[in-house]
Amino acid sequence: MFLKKIKQGKPTHNFKIIFLTSQFILGSVHAASIGIMDTGTDFSHKELNPKVYINTKEKSGTVDVDGDGLPGNVMGWDYTKKSPIPFDPQYINMLTPKIKQFFALYAKYELGQMTETEKNEIKKLTQDPEFLNQANFIGSYAHGTHVSGIATEGIVQAKIMSLKILPTVYKPVPKESVVKKSNSQFKNKNSSTLTPLTMEDLVKGLQDEANNSIKELMAIHKLINFHKLDVVNQSFGTPFGAVVQSVYGIFVSQFDRKPTNDEMKVLLSAYYGTLQKNSAPLYGVAPKTLFVLAAGNDKFNNDQVPAFPGMAAKIVGINNTIIVAATFKNKKLADFSNFGAKMVDVGAPGVAIKGTSPAQSYLQFSGTSQAAPYVTNTAARMKNTNSNLTPFELKKIILETVDVKDWLKGVVKSSGVVNRARAVKAAELSLKYSITQSISEARKMVADIPEEDDQHGFFDSVTDLDGFVFNPIMPSMNINVDRLIKE
Repeated sequence: MFLKKIKQGKPTHNFKIIFLTSQFILGSVHAASIGIMDTGTDFSHKELNPKVYINTKEKSGTVDVDGDGLPGNVMGWDYTKKSPIPFDPQYINMLTPKIKQFFALYAKYELGQMTETEKNEIKKLTQDPEFLNQANFIGSYAHGTHVSGIATEGIVQAKIMSLKILPTVYKPVPKESVVKKSNSQFKNKNSSTLTPLTMEDLVKGLQDEANNSIKELMAIHKLINFHKLDVVNQSFGTPFGAVVQSVYGIFVSQFDRKPTNDEMKVLLSAYYGTLQKNSAPLYGVAPKTLFVLAAGNDKFNNDQVPAFPGMAAKIVGINNTIIVAATFKNKKLADFSNFGAKMVDVGAPGVAIKGTSPAQSYLQFSGTSQAAPYVTNTAARMKNTNSNLTPFELKKIILETVDVKDWLKGVVKSSGVVNRARAVKAAELSLKYSITQSISEARKMVADIPEEDDQHGFFDSVTDLDGFVFNPIMPSMNINVDRLIKE
């Protein structure tokens, strides 16, 4: 399935808590359940091990005791291997000192703190294709663990259900740099002979792929509804730009020529048209769960070119989704972030975010993949404070307690950056007052966040920080080496 490769690359990625006091969390009687749909979570990490969601109605083994369709899913599920073990530890040793050094240097580059000597050092590292390939792989491999850390930071009793939906299989760079051309044929499923590929075959393949994507997500959302998860983070997606590149490449490899504009329109319509037509029920099947989605890292206006599954989150009548753009601290929209006054709801810090990673490490990533779990964390804290809040009420409070920014007006629906302390205060007030009154009072009680504060003082006590900044929604472009070299 040729679009499976696109899916693998769509895992999508700030935190100094101010104003918020620990008694909001410690005094709660509700333990928020948080689903992380990603590349798997390394629960051996000391920060995450106490936060494993244990399915007490299930038992280890091959029998589906609880009736959710997944035998033995005591602590999550790996959909890529149909396994109850949601993380693959075999690649942990790839987190080498050299790779960590590279990521630390790149983090300084992203933050504008790199010296010329350091820039020359990182350029030398990027001249090795295999090294760069390994760095990009580690970005995706660590992605789910990183997102899990952000989503549950500071919430002592949070429970993570890890749902691994993106494969993590390392593929070394081929020794031969020459890419072999396809023979422009495929094997017919009902025949042992090779049949010429036609335009109709491509259209049908794209339609089938779109429907399969919907079907797979639908099954996972039904599982989420079965287990009544409070909040689910979706830092992944299929962005329009990636689809264009993939479809173009497939066409060229099969027909040995470039497609015409009309042919591209037909093929893209086959895929995106099918997604738009058939994805409407996706979020309605889990109405009691709040889904938090990353907007994407393509600099696209999602109002004009919506990504999947975000397009399904904006169906009329769906009120249990929030789509998040990334900001650089509280100063501006991140230069990679997607946006959209209709399709994207809020902004949240998403540049150089420190968080948990495999092998007891802490890395820095950038992307809407990091902005989304910041909002997931906010929603979980609110749910802990008032367990009666519905997904619609959680969303309403988050959107109406933002710090309004002129630079986000006409850019995201709420025109603002999430103010976690204010949102949690409103949730606390909602125990006694109406949602509207709680929001109004919280806005008076909690100040806007200073522009220089990124809200993400994540694991500030940790001293063994391994710097890492990358943009994982499109792994082939995670590290913008070309831009670095040109400067």
